[in-house]
Amino acid sequence: MIIKQPYPINLDSKLCSRCYICYSVCPFKAISLDQEKIPSIDIEKCMLCGICASACPSGIITLQEYNPGSLVKILEAKKANGNMSLVIACRGSTTPDCKSLDGLIDKNVENQIIMRVPCVGRLPLWFYLTALSHGAKNIVTVRCKHEFCRFDNGSLANFSRIYALKRMLGAMGYADSTLTIVERAKQVDYSTTDCVGCDKCVHVCPYKAISTGQFGTPSIDYLKCTGCGACTVVCPHLALEISGYECKHIAEIIENNSRQIKKGNAYPPAILVFCCQWAEFGNLDPRIESMVRPNLSIIEIPCFSKLDPINVIQALNQGYDGVLAVTCSDNDCKSKESRNTAEDNMTVLSAGLKIMGLESRFKVYKTSPRKVGDFNREVESFSNIISSLKREGVTGHE
Repeated sequence: MIIKQPYPINLDSKLCSRCYICYSVCPFKAISLDQEKIPSIDIEKCMLCGICASACPSGIITLQEYNPGSLVKILEAKKANGNMSLVIACRGSTTPDCKSLDGLIDKNVENQIIMRVPCVGRLPLWFYLTALSHGAKNIVTVRCKHEFCRFDNGSLANFSRIYALKRMLGAMGYADSTLTIVERAKQVDYSTTDCVGCDKCVHVCPYKAISTGQFGTPSIDYLKCTGCGACTVVCPHLALEISGYECKHIAEIIENNSRQIKKGNAYPPAILVFCCQWAEFGNLDPRIESMVRPNLSIIEIPCFSKLDPINVIQALNQGYDGVLAVTCSDNDCKSKESRNTAEDNMTVLSAGLKIMGLESRFKVYKTSPRKVGDFNREVESFSNIISSLKREGVTGHE
């Protein structure tokens, strides 16, 4: 028996009105028309930005993750009596703990709701109208700067819709502050006081965004920096960091979670997953505290190239039985230029782990949100492997 895998996006061609808006707005040319002019989605080309679904006037394109209907249910569950403030933040412009959003919400409103989505371009106008009808006093959409949008036209789609909605709400008597657009770019921060002028960052940056400045200190061109994090991994004094993903911050999360793990039982094995923000959707954003369930933690990283070998070794030394790195496939990677740097880091890490006798407890796995359930299956498979090693005594957890 062949079990058909569910798709993360579906188009019901039987109900299609043949307007072809989805065909025209798809930034990845993933929607094509057959001989009868019926649209269909090529799942291998689709990047799940959701722009087509949000633009479809018939509502026949549905998303499994972060669809507007499910977000409305979350809104209904979180809302309290009285007014509320709502922030819709693009994953590419914010951090997992959403601390970068401080100051964007009206402090006079007690009920503050933050929703972090893969792309704000996937939300149709009716979602914002629904939020207002549910008591939202004001709505802030945080989108990537257009030139850094990982889904090409996602930020542009959001911009156009929100301003069209602002004009309509203005005619209805709503204040201009009811809807606000904020642009962000998740890029590297530089501390001159910690820099020693070694220029390792200059040589490793795949986008040529860093050059040697005065006295050997780096100069960053933020028009080129994509926030891949490759420079932060090689910086010996942590003078370069991405806010929310700092090496020390990740180390603190690992240490705090390891304390909880040591309080528990030896089984099941303690697993830490470093997951690229674009490789998985459903298991990341609801896990702000990073502890998914007993003995399993997930830590989001902005890119494969930001996976620091030091954090992997730390996790294995502080109680984790295994570390799994979940990254995008080579074709799906949104920072392809930094891919070689990431692979080099893993080669060095693997060599170090082999010397320490820990090479069997670390694995890199490539996947995509298109593969529904793939993340959970791989975590389960890796956990079973580590369990076997624990039974054989090949572990440093005890």
